[in-house]
Amino acid sequence: MKVLQEKEFAEILNRAGEWQCWQTGIELRYADTQLLLLREMLPMLGYHPCSYRDFRMLVGLTFEESAWTPLDLAETAILEVFLPSQSVVLRRNQPASDRIGSAVLDPNPACVTKLLAAVVDHIDTLLEDWYPTLGTRFMHTSEGKLLVTRVIPCPQCLDTCIEDHARLDPLGNDLASKLLHQGGRGASRRSQSVSPSRLLQRISWDSYASDRDSGMGDSQKASEEGAWNRCRSPRDRSSASQDIQPSPVYCFTVESCILSTFSTSSSVICPVHKNLSLRHLAPDLVFLDLGDQYLIHPEAMKRGRLLGRGAFGFVFQGTCLSKRVSGNTPLDVALKMLQPVSPGSVAPPADLLAYKAAESKWDREPLQYACKAYTTARQELQILSSLRHPHIVSLVGMTAKPLALVLELAPLGALDARLKDYRRSGAKVHPIVVQILIIQIGRALEYLHQQHIIYRDLKSENVLVWALPVPTEEVEPGRWMARIHAKLGDYGISRSTLPTGSKGFGGTEGFMAPEILRFNGEEEYNEKVDCFSFGMWMYELVSLRQPFEGFESVKETMLEGGRPPLTLRRNQCDSGSEGVGHPCNRSYDIEESCIRKRMEVKAKLSRALKNLTVFRGEKGIISGNQEGSGRIRCPSSRPSAAHIVSVASAPEFLRLIDVVSLETQKAILCATVTEPGGHKTELWLSRCGCALDILSCDESENCWKSYHGLPGIPETVTAMSAISSDSIWTGDLRGTLRSYSVLDFSLQFQYTLESDAPEPSPVRHIVALPSMTRVAIALANGRLFICDPSVCPAGNVREEGTFLLTELAGPSASMFAVATRLLEPGSCELWCGQSEGLLSVFTLRGGMVTAQDVAVHSDPLIDKLDVLQVTTWKEADYVWTYVYPGCLVYQWSCNDRRICGKLDCSKLVPCSESLASIAIDEHLSPGRCQVTSLCIMERELYVGTTWGCVIVADAGSMTPLTVFRPYEEDVRVIVPLGGSSSCLLATVGKGYRNLISRYAGASSLDPSLNRDIYAIIWQTSHWLQEF
Repeated sequence: MKVLQEKEFAEILNRAGEWQCWQTGIELRYADTQLLLLREMLPMLGYHPCSYRDFRMLVGLTFEESAWTPLDLAETAILEVFLPSQSVVLRRNQPASDRIGSAVLDPNPACVTKLLAAVVDHIDTLLEDWYPTLGTRFMHTSEGKLLVTRVIPCPQCLDTCIEDHARLDPLGNDLASKLLHQGGRGASRRSQSVSPSRLLQRISWDSYASDRDSGMGDSQKASEEGAWNRCRSPRDRSSASQDIQPSPVYCFTVESCILSTFSTSSSVICPVHKNLSLRHLAPDLVFLDLGDQYLIHPEAMKRGRLLGRGAFGFVFQGTCLSKRVSGNTPLDVALKMLQPVSPGSVAPPADLLAYKAAESKWDREPLQYACKAYTTARQELQILSSLRHPHIVSLVGMTAKPLALVLELAPLGALDARLKDYRRSGAKVHPIVVQILIIQIGRALEYLHQQHIIYRDLKSENVLVWALPVPTEEVEPGRWMARIHAKLGDYGISRSTLPTGSKGFGGTEGFMAPEILRFNGEEEYNEKVDCFSFGMWMYELVSLRQPFEGFESVKETMLEGGRPPLTLRRNQCDSGSEGVGHPCNRSYDIEESCIRKRMEVKAKLSRALKNLTVFRGEKGIISGNQEGSGRIRCPSSRPSAAHIVSVASAPEFLRLIDVVSLETQKAILCATVTEPGGHKTELWLSRCGCALDILSCDESENCWKSYHGLPGIPETVTAMSAISSDSIWTGDLRGTLRSYSVLDFSLQFQYTLESDAPEPSPVRHIVALPSMTRVAIALANGRLFICDPSVCPAGNVREEGTFLLTELAGPSASMFAVATRLLEPGSCELWCGQSEGLLSVFTLRGGMVTAQDVAVHSDPLIDKLDVLQVTTWKEADYVWTYVYPGCLVYQWSCNDRRICGKLDCSKLVPCSESLASIAIDEHLSPGRCQVTSLCIMERELYVGTTWGCVIVADAGSMTPLTVFRPYEEDVRVIVPLGGSSSCLLATVGKGYRNLISRYAGASSLDPSLNRDIYAIIWQTSHWLQEF
C-alpha cells in the first residue's frame, strides 16, 4: 500500500496494458514489459533464443527411449505462445533515503495460468470451429500423422538446448546466458505442429523470461534484444553447428498431459530429468487458475444420490463441506461428473449399463475421452466463471479428482421432467407460467448475447427449475413470481463469439437452427441461432411435445422449410376459471417469428361471406403455410433475445385474445353489445355510409366466430343500445329511432322523434334505464327524451304519452353523451355531457324527474368546450368525463358534484414499444392524445386516444396501470363483452400494430391493410404486471 502512495510508482501501476498487432502476431505489454506474445514463426526465418526448427525435438508418451519420436518441424507452420512469467522491478531515478527506492512486482501464478488458459482455449476454439478439418483433435493425415500436434517441452531440456545453441552462436552467447540466469530455467513451453500439407500449425510456449526491467530509470531495450530478435537464415545457423550435436528436447503432447492429470501423481516423466510436475509444466491443465475460490478438494465434497444423466455423464446431488450457507449449513450442490463414476448398485439398470458403456470407452481410448472431459470442463468454466445473472446457473467450483463441475442444485431438476408431469396429468401449463418462463429464460439468453456468448443448446432439458406450480395448482394473483423460478444450465457447447459471428457444429436435432444444419457449422452464424432454438423450446413448453415428434427425418424436414405443426385452434383449450385461451397467443407469435420460414397474415373466417380477415391474436402468422415447404426464414428477421423479452413483458402478451380486420377503412360511429345466449356475444358496429355490421364472439373459445352486415339500412346510424335481450335500438342522422330483433335482425318498429322539425337533429346517444324500464334518447340539439320500451309505437310519429313519456332539456343547446348511474331500485341519475363544459344531472324516481343539477368543468364557462364522453359503472360513486379539446379525463364525485381526480393522457407513453417503432417527439403531443372512447369495467378505467393508445387506470385513484398502442390511429370503441362475470373487453380502431413487428423489424401486414378497421378481444384481469 505504501507503493501506491508514491506518485511516481502509482502513475506506472495505473497504466493500462497495450496491445501491439502485426501481420503474424500480437503482443501484450504493460509498463514496457512483455506479458504475452503470440506469433507465427515463419519457416525461412530464424528466431532467438528459441529457433525451434534447429532443435532436435522428440515427442513421446512413456519413459522408454524407443517410444520417443522426432518432431518434424521443417515444413510446418509454428504458432508460439510466449508468457514471460517474471518479476518486474520498478526503480526510482533519484533514490531518497526517506522514500521507497524500488519495488518488485511478482507474477501471480493463478493470473498467469488464467491468461495462458484463455489464449490456448481461444486458439483451440478457432481451430476446431473455424477449421474443423484441421483443428479437430486426433485428426490424422493419410500417413497417420496428426494434423495438429500440441506439445509441451521439458523446460530443463529446453534450457540446455538453448545453452548449447548459444555457445555455437557468437552473436547470442552473452545474451543467452543472461536470459537463462534471469529466470529462464524451469520455464515451461508448449507447442503444436501441423502436417506439411496444411497451411496452419500451432506451437505454443509459455512462461519464458523477459530480457528487461520496467522502471522509471533507463530501460534496457538495449541492443541485446535486437540481437536476439535478429532473423538469420537456416543455412547460416546450420554452418555454425556442423560439428556439435545439441542436446535433444523431450516434449509431451498436451493430450498425454491431460491424461496424466487423471492419475494419482499428476506428473510426466522426462528421460533425462525424471518426474515433472504438471503444476509447473502445464498449470492450466491442473486448473491452477481457479485458485481456492473454485478449486474444491475432493475430501470437501460428499457425493449423494444420482439425479440424472446426459451425454456428458452422470449428475449427482452432493454436499460441499467447504461452502456454507446461512446457519453454517454445508451447501447442497449438483455434481456434474465428466469422467465415469459408478452410480451405485441401487441405481436403475439403464444407468448401470450407461456407466459400464462409458467406462469401457475410457478403457479402450483413454486419451481421447480424457481430452474430451477436460475440454468440456474448460469450456464451461470459461463461460460460467464470468457470468452473474439470476437466471443462469451459478458455478460453485470444481473437483479435479474425479473431474466434476460443482454447480447450484436445482431442487426440481430439469424442466423437461416437469413438462412430462403436466402431459401425464392432462393439464396445460398456465399462460402466466408460460409468460414468466419465457421472460426468465429470455433474460438469461439476452444476458449471454450481451456477453458475446452463443448458447447453442436451448431446450427444456437444459432449463433447471427452482420453483414451478404443479399441474392443477391454484396460485393467488400477485404470487406467480414467487412460485416460478428457472435458470439456464449446461454450457458444454456454448461459444464466445467473434464480432463477425461464430462457426462450429453443435446443438440438438429439432432445436438446431437451419443455417447450422445446412452447412454443418462451416459457415458463419450469429446469436440468432439461439432465437430459433428459443422458438422450438416455446413449442415444447406450450404443446408439451418435442418438436418434430414422430418425424422420420428431422434434418431433411427442417432444411426443406418444415416446422412443427401448429393449428389455429390449438390455443383455445380450457385453462380454468380465468377464461384465458391457452396457450397464450403471443407465445405462438414469438415462436412463429423465431422459426417460421415466412409470415402469412390472412385467413378467411366465414365461408359464406368472404369479407373478413382474421388474425387469431396475430395468429395469422401461425396459420399461414402449414404444409412445411419453401425457403428458410432469414435469420436476420428473427427477433433477438431482447425483443423476445420485450414482447413477453408487454401488456398485450397474455391479454390480447383475438384480432379481426373488417377490411374497410370507413370510420366507426358507434357500437353496442348484445347477448343472444348460448355463450354468444354480438358486437354491433355502425360505420359511415349506412353500414351496420355484426361481429359474433364465442365466449367459450374467446374468439371472433362470424360476421355479417345488416342490409337495407336507410340512413347512417349515429347511436345504438341493447335495450333487452331481444331488441336493439338505433338512432340515425335524421332523428329516426328503429328497433331490431337480436335473434333474426328483423325491424320491429321505427319512430321519428322530431316529425315537425324543419331540420331533424341526429340522435347522439341511447341509454337503457333497466331499473325503471325506461330508455333515454339524447339529440344533438340538446333535447332528451324518456321512452317506454315496453310499448311498441303504433305509428311513426305522435306517440306522446304512451311510447314517448317525457322530454328533458339542459342549459345548453347541444348534447353529446349520456350515462346512467343506479341509485336504488326504481331510481337513477342521468349525467348528460353538453357544450361549454356543462354537465346536466337529472334524478329520476318512479319514472318522474325529481331533481336537476348542473356541474361545470371550468368557471367561467368556456365556449367550444364539449363534453364528448361520459361514463360510469352501475352503483359507482364516480362519473368519468372527457372534454374536447383536451387530454384530460375527469373523475367526478357523484355526491357533491365536484371534480376529485384527473388523468392527463399526454403524460403517458406506451410501454410495449421499441425505439424504432415510436417517435415520441412527433406523436406524443396534445393533439394526438385526445380521448376518443371511455369505458369502465369493474374497478378499471379504459381510455382510447387519437394516437391509437389504450390506457388502463385504476378507476378509483386514477393511477395508470399500463399504456399500450395496438392501433395506428384513433380507438373508436371500447366496450365490455359478455355478462357481468366475463373478463373480456372489445376495442375497435384503425390500423392494427403487430406486437412482434414493433421489435423484430418491419410489419408483417400489407401497408394497404394497415389502414383498415380492426376489432380486438382482450382479457382484462391482472393488468398490473408482477415483473
